[in-house]
Amino acid sequence: MSAYEAVRLLSVQPGIGIIQKDLSAGRYQYRGYLMHPFYKIIYRYTRKTLYVCAIRATRMKG
Repeated sequence: MSAYEAVRLLSVQPGIGIIQKDLSAGRYQYRGYLMHPFYKIIYRYTRKTLYVCAIRATRMKG
């Protein structure tokens, strides 16, 4: 899945991501969506807007 397809999916159903408790301590609730086995999109949303905050690498060094 490309980043564009993942953002398009999240814009339709923004609640499908897992809540990131380590990032959500402040004012906003951040969610993470694994778009590829090696990459995760970190985002938050309001009623009208989806904010993509980061794309993180999830690959472990081994």
